[in-house]
Amino acid sequence: MRTVACLTLSAVVMLAACGDDESTSKDPAKEPNAGRGAGGDSGAGRAGKGGTTAAEGGSGGKLAADGGAGGTSSAGRSGSGAARGGNGGAGRESNGGAGEDADAGGPDEPSEPPRPSGSFLALTYNVAGLPEGLSQSMPLTYTPRIGPLLNGYDLVFLQESWQTPVPNPVAPLRVYHEILVAASDHEFKTEAAGQPLGSDPTRPTALLSDGLNVFSRFPLGETTRVAWRTCVDSDSDCLAFKGFSMTTAQLADGLPVHVYDLHGEAGDTPADHTARDADIDQLLAFMNQHSRDVAIVMGGDFNLRTDREPAVTQFARLLATGELKDACTELDCEFPGSIDKLLFRSSEEVELTADSWSRERDKFVSDTGQALSDHTPVAVRFVWSAAPN
Repeated sequence: MRTVACLTLSAVVMLAACGDDESTSKDPAKEPNAGRGAGGDSGAGRAGKGGTTAAEGGSGGKLAADGGAGGTSSAGRSGSGAARGGNGGAGRESNGGAGEDADAGGPDEPSEPPRPSGSFLALTYNVAGLPEGLSQSMPLTYTPRIGPLLNGYDLVFLQESWQTPVPNPVAPLRVYHEILVAASDHEFKTEAAGQPLGSDPTRPTALLSDGLNVFSRFPLGETTRVAWRTCVDSDSDCLAFKGFSMTTAQLADGLPVHVYDLHGEAGDTPADHTARDADIDQLLAFMNQHSRDVAIVMGGDFNLRTDREPAVTQFARLLATGELKDACTELDCEFPGSIDKLLFRSSEEVELTADSWSRERDKFVSDTGQALSDHTPVAVRFVWSAAPN
């Protein structure tokens, strides 16, 4: 075991070279049937007891690829059933009551009840959760501070938030997602993926899973995890199963929204640009198969610096083909080149609009004013309503 730990430690150190932070950039239901391939093992789960379903190969049946290197499905409920508020609250069916006839003297006239509607505050945040000393932040110190701050948001997209395995074969090295889980008062959370630690034959270089997790005040369905088919060693991307996850949030009865969390290929070499093109193709194909005609909110670290080429063209293709809108662009925000983004689209059932966009830099700081991650969290308030019949 000492030999395995040493080899793992050596490989993990390489991951510190991953340069997909934005510190040098000025710009900062429909339940899917995805992930149910042969040999899958499915089950509903709460508070860490969710089942997983394999999708077409991958990490010992846990990481599958909808044509890619990985996908996992697990039930997305956990937490303590705590408050549903949070900086404006989830706004569920705030106008959902039936109308009353104000004219008692006249004949009753049929009136259409108000459509369910509300708002929610979404946050996307790469928390730089590599082990202390390898992260470009100080997660051992800062993660306990990040945790309570996430409770001010209704829908939280996390990247680089890995959970420490139990038992931990590489101790004292650890990661920190369990600290965020313990501090969260969100009733619904996606179940964190396990760490492969080099055991997945489809990518033996991968020590870590995707690091993607969602906290929500809306009920969540199963989570499907899909790894990018390709990875490029120029920025140590092959040391983790980067990719995207998808789950379904129910804004109200019969009003589903598909929630996508993603972490894009890093690096700036021609091979990295080609890999990101392929990643966009893979994501769009999955959306077309599993999210057609469903509203979407998508957050994450896209690693697309959309103030320069080829990212401008790549991002435009993602928006146009996926019929998505960028909240930053819609609201003419100050940092259109930021790699941390929130996208959305409406459906025949749900109307979505972006009401506000902000960088939460001043909130996620230490007592001395230091940023808690090498990424700046981005928040968007979305307004939703049931679409007219």
